[in-house]
Amino acid sequence: MQRQSRLVATTVHKSFAGVVLLMAGSSVNACSSSQAEFTPTGCTKDNECAAGRICEQGACVWIGSGANSSAATAGVGGDATSSGQGGATTVGSGGDGPGVTSSSVTSSSGTGAGGGALNDGSLEAIEACACVACSGHGTCVYASKATSCVCDAGYVADGLSCKVVPQAGGTRYHVDPSGSDANDGLSANSALKTIAAALAKVAPGDEVYLKGGATFIESVAPPAGLQGAAGKPIRISSDPLNRAKIFAQSGKSGVTIYNSSHWRIENLVIVGPGASVVQKNKDGISIGTDLGKYEDVQIHNVETSGFYRGVMLWSYPGDKGYDDVVIEGVVAHDNKDAGISTYAEVAGGHSNVTVRRSTAYGNLGDAVVTRPSGDGIVLGGVKDGLVEHCLAYNNGGSGTNNAGPVGIWTYDSTRVTIQFSESHSNHAQKQDGDGFDLDVGVTDSVLQYNYSHDNDGAGFILCQTGNSAWNNNVVRYNVSVDDARKEKMGAITWCSFGGGAGMKNSFVYGNTVTNAYGPALNPAMEAGSTGHLVFNNIFVTSNGKPLVWVWGAGTSSGLMSFAGNRYFTTGGAPAFEGSSSLEAWRASKAQEKLDGKDVGSYGDPKLLSFKPSCVGKGGKAVSRIAPLRLAADSPAIDAGLDPSKFVNDAGEHDFWGASLPQGATFDIGAEEKL
Repeated sequence: MQRQSRLVATTVHKSFAGVVLLMAGSSVNACSSSQAEFTPTGCTKDNECAAGRICEQGACVWIGSGANSSAATAGVGGDATSSGQGGATTVGSGGDGPGVTSSSVTSSSGTGAGGGALNDGSLEAIEACACVACSGHGTCVYASKATSCVCDAGYVADGLSCKVVPQAGGTRYHVDPSGSDANDGLSANSALKTIAAALAKVAPGDEVYLKGGATFIESVAPPAGLQGAAGKPIRISSDPLNRAKIFAQSGKSGVTIYNSSHWRIENLVIVGPGASVVQKNKDGISIGTDLGKYEDVQIHNVETSGFYRGVMLWSYPGDKGYDDVVIEGVVAHDNKDAGISTYAEVAGGHSNVTVRRSTAYGNLGDAVVTRPSGDGIVLGGVKDGLVEHCLAYNNGGSGTNNAGPVGIWTYDSTRVTIQFSESHSNHAQKQDGDGFDLDVGVTDSVLQYNYSHDNDGAGFILCQTGNSAWNNNVVRYNVSVDDARKEKMGAITWCSFGGGAGMKNSFVYGNTVTNAYGPALNPAMEAGSTGHLVFNNIFVTSNGKPLVWVWGAGTSSGLMSFAGNRYFTTGGAPAFEGSSSLEAWRASKAQEKLDGKDVGSYGDPKLLSFKPSCVGKGGKAVSRIAPLRLAADSPAIDAGLDPSKFVNDAGEHDFWGASLPQGATFDIGAEEKL
């Protein structure tokens, strides 16, 4: 059985965090880059805002997050407009980015430094790939002064674009609303009328091919017992550039795969009745089992909206579940409970689950349920999971449960990696509304190379309650800007509460956090939590916001250690967990001490915003984000601790793709300065 490669806490692929928004209708445009000081303040014109922002209604907002945004959804393609969001696509989420490398892609040019290497994080590589779309189905690679596309499975390179590989083998049954179920379906001229009629004919290796651009008013549910075979999946597909639309029947999911293996659902737009009226558990695509173990289901280039959840993978009772599931290029928006979600009654019931190059937005939550609701992408009950190159934004806000939604997160899972993704502008009525989360019952998992900004809650949260194991998790080489906007959490938050086993062993290093709206850190621990280490990070707050703030009765003392971090505050006195200076915090809480010596420092780290941009048809430069980089004279350069003192594997590269270390020793923060 073919399996997707997995990244866990001890292994890292060479990749590059691409983070630029492209204009619609362009493959390669004129690009430029600039650097400017970071400013999150109000405005009257676009040029008064920091890199990556525009001026809307007197406030600087990230491009793509405003009411009049033309931000596009990922995974639909660089030139696609079918998402209805303005036709642009996000690099790194939709696969067009500067060197965003999928773990399933192997390049013959290799991944090491030197000739033929994948993108190395240099300005030259960023400029070369910043505006290369690869049609939304591949990775831009810059090697030996040349730019090319490495395409996803099922696509082949054609210049700087990726074209679909035609289906080979098996029988294709054509379906057209103007056809007849009395036809044989073997050609477009003898098409069947309904999807159900085609499914009654297929065998392993066959394809149900819907007429491109056509509308089908029926829910799709293969007959009981129908499934593909190893190497011969059954496909339900249409034209990838002119996708068919399926409008689900009242009270039903759009597509249901139930107790069945070996399926491909591709190139479709699936529409439900709307989040305000949809029945509970009626999902865009429902994949589930209550009988046993099933395998090999893939979803590619699908948009789902107006359901309870856009895509749902589920299993119960007991240890039933699915193995080898790929959800790629999915846009799940304006659903009620969640965009993309998995659930298993037993922790780790599902295995080898990948969500890649997918977008979840506008999934606001169910106000009735007493659990978190309004998530973007969530893996629950997964063993060996991977979420990469995904985008989650404007989720949550309608759920009323105290524990709220998160843009991208996992719970009751082990060996999950979430990487190269962006989560922003997620909301909650009460707690949460976070960017990324390793939550209850998560072990041996990693958050790396992600970008979080402008969330109500934490950018990155580590949380546990009850007696399930929470152990050995890593947060490294991420960037957080202006998270914790409701000031109920820190940009990075630990929350251990409710008694029980507590949290064991987290390693948070190489991250850069800047915050003008809330605290940088909230280490809210309780007894039973041990082994937490925070080192080589940059934490900056402005407007007098605290650097270290702890809610309730929690404390960092004796439960976690800070060492070798750089702190800085503007607009007010620094605040460290009740102390007014780093020195006082060190004395009162025994933080920033290592082997009997004082470590860590306070002062301006000299951060710069980096702004790669593309000039589209309108001539306006557009930049999706502006992660913060080190100035040439930053005191964070060569000032970090050696990670090998604390972790077995420090990772091979920084947020931008530069190998570690570049100088005499490691830098502090998310960038290793070239």
